[in-house]
Amino acid sequence: MKVEIYSDIACPWCFIGKRRFERALAAFPRSEQVEVVYKPYQLVRTRPPRPPRTAPGWPSATGRSRGPWTTGWPRWAQPRG
Repeated sequence: MKVEIYSDIACPWCFIGKRRFERALAAFPRSEQVEVVYKPYQLVRTRPPRPPRTAPGWPSATGRSRGPWTTGWPRWAQPRG
């Protein structure tokens, strides 16, 4: 049996699904007969490569003011450094 999995490496839900699939496959009695093929898929194609940077308190491109605590992406997705 061939299983093709389309997944985005930046998606935390895809990672969770991958781990659950691996556990289920390990428990499957005929897992040696299963061929798994991972295929790339980009969920959000318009996402910028880096978060938008604005000075603290300045309005963003949408006209809304941002506080100094955010750069536009969730805290876990912000680049380090």
